[in-house]
Amino acid sequence: RILFYSEVKGSPRIYKSQVAVVAAVFNCCCCSWRVPPPGKGLDLVRMFYSLLPQRHRWVEAQGQAAEFIIDETFGVPGVGTVVAGTVKRGVITPNTPLLLGPDIGDGTFKAASIKSIHYKRLPVGQVVAGQTAALALKKVKRAQVRKGMVLVDERLQPCASWEFDADIAILTHSTTIQPRYQAVIHCEIIRQAARVVAMDMERLRSGDRACVRFRFLQRPEYITPGTRFVFREGRTKGIGVVVASEKPSASSTPTGSLA
Repeated sequence: RILFYSEVKGSPRIYKSQVAVVAAVFNCCCCSWRVPPPGKGLDLVRMFYSLLPQRHRWVEAQGQAAEFIIDETFGVPGVGTVVAGTVKRGVITPNTPLLLGPDIGDGTFKAASIKSIHYKRLPVGQVVAGQTAALALKKVKRAQVRKGMVLVDERLQPCASWEFDADIAILTHSTTIQPRYQAVIHCEIIRQAARVVAMDMERLRSGDRACVRFRFLQRPEYITPGTRFVFREGRTKGIGVVVASEKPSASSTPTGSLA
């Protein structure tokens, strides 16, 4: 369905050979896979996905300041608080001093240190960008950690944001979207309701694109430019890319249009 939207301007195609699949990957085509019973053609589907280029350049990201996204938290007897997640950039080693946040209470970032690292259930000396791992934290209680928090290098000077600007596209919506519209933001591991406080168009309908400012309703989050996200509300669905984030006072709620 998405391919037929006016903003996408695409059409599905059907490929039945390995040569056609390779051509589709290098031409960046959208494929519609029809797999007849009992599963004929699954090898072409696997081949297509294995040939797709990676969106992230992990090798280049290894040279950047460390950032670790927390997906899950655990309390391990004899070890303490353990967080699992993905290294988004940089290299993390034991005893690396990092900042943990945004804090559940005040949204600040506090110092934390890595006690040990496990990768694929084995203790390792380091993990690099693109790998998932479990990190044991020193002197951090499990109640102080939640999904959506991050461990970042202090050189990044992290800051939790109540609001962020994004370029969005409306995939499906039955009526119109205007300021004060609320939806649930799914950005990496972040799951939180947000309100539209400003937009560069009067109203939005299915297929429209716009620059919109969202404001989180419960707590500030660590969100960086270039991050992709999905928002939904009932049958309404949309996608977007974060353009900028800022941290206004918790009491201020700007309204109006974006400049």
